[in-house]
Amino acid sequence: MSYFKEKDIKNIKLFKFDFIEWYEKDHIITIILNRSNKKNALHPQMINELAFTFQYASFNNEIRALLLKANGDVFCSGLDLKAVSGDLENNNYESSNFIKSNKLGSDNKYGEIVRGIDENSPARYNSDKRLLYGASGSAGKVAVFALRLDTYEAPKKSKVFYVGTNNPNDFSKIRRDILKNFKELPRLGDYMHRDCYDAAKKYSKDTFIVIEKLGTNFLPYL
Repeated sequence: MSYFKEKDIKNIKLFKFDFIEWYEKDHIITIILNRSNKKNALHPQMINELAFTFQYASFNNEIRALLLKANGDVFCSGLDLKAVSGDLENNNYESSNFIKSNKLGSDNKYGEIVRGIDENSPARYNSDKRLLYGASGSAGKVAVFALRLDTYEAPKKSKVFYVGTNNPNDFSKIRRDILKNFKELPRLGDYMHRDCYDAAKKYSKDTFIVIEKLGTNFLPYL
């Protein structure tokens, strides 16, 4: 496996790519994912080849656009986890393969910001430049193949609470109290409108029974 370096960009046309095809015409670079036998799953080498062509386009002032296509019936099935884990286990990488950046995989200040219940600023928004603002809320303008996110130790204890009320102001009070006074923040919070609840109560009992007796694999046959 070969990894291309930034210094090689000017000689990009001399390199042979294994997992992509590309050509340059009329100020446009067309890149074609060429691993159809694996549903164009992203192999580390393919990611490197893509990055290499992206870098070339970035440094070439004559390029006006990038067109990304794929051979085969599937555009891209995602990251090739087997290939990635194999590289890591076999130490098949160099320190130069890692891009050092001050960008964050997740919001390390979210717990602090979301507790500011009396602040005028939003708790989160897509164009937050501290985070993945170039991808979040891009409305299909950006192709995101993979993200590196933080992982956390599984909690030793967890509990789920179901709360119902006819007054939405009750939830506002609960939310403010949790954010202001709780030592630990909830991992997840979601809501369901009463109309949705009533519909599920009346019409979804059969789905509940199917899941309970036959499992979720049977749901596509309903």
